[in-house]
Amino acid sequence: MRDYYAILNLTPNASKRAIKNAYRKEAFKWHPDKNKSYEAIERMQLINEAYLILKDDEARLKYDKEYKRYQNFKKQHHSIKKASPASSSASKEQYTFDDDVLNNWIKNARKQAKEMVRMSIDDLIGMSKFAFRSAWDATKYYALTLVVLSFILLAIAK
Repeated sequence: MRDYYAILNLTPNASKRAIKNAYRKEAFKWHPDKNKSYEAIERMQLINEAYLILKDDEARLKYDKEYKRYQNFKKQHHSIKKASPASSSASKEQYTFDDDVLNNWIKNARKQAKEMVRMSIDDLIGMSKFAFRSAWDATKYYALTLVVLSFILLAIAK
């Protein structure tokens, strides 16, 4: 289970305004058109996913319930590992969602978050191509004139 509060650098009692502000702050920091690091795309997907769940009142309520359950699971799991590090099956137990609806919402949010980042990158590529074409259209006549004048000057110089 992903800790959406940690992803947005929030505490579980954060207000809706705090969630929105944290989302904007993290999105500005990690957006692929601002951040060129390799991890920016993956990080932005996580930020979008966290925001999609936490901004929705019903999804957040379900998430908070599951989040508390997960925290208890981690504590129990950690104490079992600490008590007997060589323990086989108990230490390898995986957390499973109790709320199937929330699990489906999270899967959908994950897909939507990936799509949002992909669309953003596609937009960035499209804008870059448009900017290049516009710059070329604005300067091609000057460049062509410069080439023609260079040939004329070379011809006169000979």
